[in-house]
Amino acid sequence: MNTPEQIAQHYSAALDSVALINAGQPERMTDEDWADCLQRNRDHLVIMLAKPYWTTEDLTPLQGAIVFANKTSPTEKSTTGWWLLRLRWTG
Repeated sequence: MNTPEQIAQHYSAALDSVALINAGQPERMTDEDWADCLQRNRDHLVIMLAKPYWTTEDLTPLQGAIVFANKTSPTEKSTTGWWLLRLRWTG
């Protein structure tokens, strides 16, 4: 069981991934590095959304960042994120 403080830490870490994705590709980052960065952060958000401990946290930013990453990724799209988003939204 996660404490409220642990949940807050997990949520904060997830929001860091959201901010990184939403900021877009840094000017000095190669396309290859950006694709890797997007993949890792998208995967992190997919894993975090699957966690059972969320209570009143707004998960919309996490979901939106996954959608954004799937649309902007210069590499092959991940279908895992779409499946999880559908599962979370349809309950």
